[in-house]
Amino acid sequence: MTFSEQNVNRDQSGKFGEKVGAAPEVGLARPLKYHRDLGFPSNFTPIQKPFTLEYSGHAERASTDDRYGTIPKIGTLDPATADLIEVEIENGKAVKYLYRTPVPGTHRGKELDVCIAAVPGEHKKAPWTVKTVWFNERDDLHRTLDTSKYDKPQS
Repeated sequence: MTFSEQNVNRDQSGKFGEKVGAAPEVGLARPLKYHRDLGFPSNFTPIQKPFTLEYSGHAERASTDDRYGTIPKIGTLDPATADLIEVEIENGKAVKYLYRTPVPGTHRGKELDVCIAAVPGEHKKAPWTVKTVWFNERDDLHRTLDTSKYDKPQS
C-alpha cells in the first residue's frame, strides 16, 4: 500500500477523497467577490481619498505587454475619477479592488481606459500594491458579464 493510499479514502468511484482523520478546514472561507453591476454589500464603504500606487513585478511586466501598447503608470489613483468595478472581501475586510479609469488621448486609434487591480497597503498611509493592469476599450462595457463568478449582496 502506498503512502497516498494509506492516508486517503477512496469513494465508490475509486477517486481519492479526504485524508483519513484529517481535521476539517475551519476559517478558510474564500474571499467574497462583488461586481458593481450586481451591487456591493450595504455595509461596504468605498475608499474616497486618493492613494499612492506601487507596481508589483507582474504589474510592471503587464504594463509593457498589452496589445494596445505600453500602459502609463499611475502614481496616485483618485477614486473620484475612477470607477470601482470589483471588490473582494475577506473576513469582513476589503482585500482587493479593481478600478477602471480613463487614459488621456488615444492608443492605436482607440480611446482606452486602464484597469488596475490593487491591494490596499498595510496601514492608511501605505501605498497600495498594483497586482496587474490592462487596457480596455472605452466603449467595451462588458455586456457579457458572467454573474456566476460573483457573490450577490444580501438584501
